[in-house]
Amino acid sequence: MAEVHPEGNPHNDTHYPTVLAGSFNRILQKQPYVTEVEEKIKDEIPEVRAFSINHKRNGEHIVFQFKPSSEYQQTMTEF
Repeated sequence: MAEVHPEGNPHNDTHYPTVLAGSFNRILQKQPYVTEVEEKIKDEIPEVRAFSINHKRNGEHIVFQFKPSSEYQQTMTEF
């Protein structure tokens, strides 16, 4: 069984401060097809931010991040 390390969690703000709390994230290991997906998403969904993180054990990953507006977040907390 693998031992759990905090740097393995992309939502650990100490190791990955660009992965914001309260955001929706899709994280994919960097592959040639991911670059194509990144360009398509940037063109078609400008609200989604795409950036790279370097995972200590598994290399480069691309993060697709959507941070809902504060109005949306307020609605969800009332729900």
